[in-house]
Amino acid sequence: MSGKRKVTFDLGDCNRCQGCLEMAKDYVEWEDSLDMPVLREEMIPEDVAQELIAMCPNDCFSYDDE
Repeated sequence: MSGKRKVTFDLGDCNRCQGCLEMAKDYVEWEDSLDMPVLREEMIPEDVAQELIAMCPNDCFSYDDE
């Protein structure tokens, strides 16, 4: 089992493709008031974080400590 990492999400770069919702529905949710996805929590499993970082077309996700 992997550890958890702190992840940040840059809303300014998001194009609302909703791929992150499909990949990590336990950690990302759609915020109707923003009309954008948001992280449910900053600390997420490292394997989920790696997938979000690798698959986001606009590089919206990054490790907070890098």
